[in-house]
Amino acid sequence: MKKVEEIRLENARYLSKLIGGNAVFADKLDRSATQISRIIGKRPTTNIGSKMARHIEECFDKQSGWLDTIHEWVRNDKSLNVEATVNNSNITSINQVREVPIVSWINAGDFCHSETQILPHDCETILCPNKQASTRTFALKVVGDSMTAPFGRSYPEGTIIFVDPEKQALPGNRVIACTTKGHTFKQLAINEFNELYLKPLNPSHQLIIEDDIQVCGVVIGSYNPE
Repeated sequence: MKKVEEIRLENARYLSKLIGGNAVFADKLDRSATQISRIIGKRPTTNIGSKMARHIEECFDKQSGWLDTIHEWVRNDKSLNVEATVNNSNITSINQVREVPIVSWINAGDFCHSETQILPHDCETILCPNKQASTRTFALKVVGDSMTAPFGRSYPEGTIIFVDPEKQALPGNRVIACTTKGHTFKQLAINEFNELYLKPLNPSHQLIIEDDIQVCGVVIGSYNPE
């Protein structure tokens, strides 16, 4: 398991690389190049503490805790090379929490079918509450009221849903599916003839019955902002 200091170093080096190197990074943080070299240089001598981590997040418009979180697209960048480079004093273990991108409905299909997702550095992200989420998990914002139920589990407009393309879809699951009209969020159902169809939770919306329903991902969690 990675230590928080290793994760911070990896993420800080990633941000530095994105904006053009340590000199630019130092300017953005309003710190000296020497100080930045001590924390993210080739041989750092100082760990990134909590105060500096929060300062970096603020300067890059990241949510609090972003620097302490493992990001798959950062970890897959082999050029960062953070192994065995942090000062091992006062290291604290943290549990791995997966942060996933919030994508548009236009890009939903690409994220469902692609093995690797290319993300812009300023992509909006959110922590996924499901510890079993695969590395391909992403989030979508619910649009419309077709999944607003009169009782029980409901997904009103604006709800953030977490979608895992690697999870097997079963009848009863909420899914993202591709229909003749595009991608949609519905409940997967099956009739007495063993035929699959898509069911909205809002009874005022119609069932979607098509010959070739393609499920792109299973909803594994949701978050309803205040």
